[in-house]
Amino acid sequence: MKEKLRCAIRDDFPEHILERLESIAEAPFAVANGIEPVLVSRDEVRLRMPMEGKHNSMGVGHGAATFLIADHTFAYASNMGQELQVAICCHVSYLKPARGPELTTLSRRVHDGRSSSLYEVCVFDGEDLVAVMQGTGHKLKA
Repeated sequence: MKEKLRCAIRDDFPEHILERLESIAEAPFAVANGIEPVLVSRDEVRLRMPMEGKHNSMGVGHGAATFLIADHTFAYASNMGQELQVAICCHVSYLKPARGPELTTLSRRVHDGRSSSLYEVCVFDGEDLVAVMQGTGHKLKA
């Protein structure tokens, strides 16, 4: 996974940030679900995840799978600064069922303050926007 991450990175990061991003990329739950980085930069994060085996009883993408990739995107996006961040609140709006073979994400930083941050993560099934998550991060003091 480290090699895929290094290929996806588009900015110069200090070594301690690269190590943090590698740790996120190698999170066991994300790896077990096939999440891979596509693009990682200070301005945006794009990830992808196969949907095979991640369907609900109605045969469409499970909401937990949609949240998983959104939350993992948030983890990357919010942890590129000096402070380690954890989520204190996430709100997801499911807009339509995911029916395709893969989900992709795109993050956008909305706010970056002294002690908190806010990110928006859009989740796509092909060209279709299927969910939007807002994640509030809390910056941990060293």
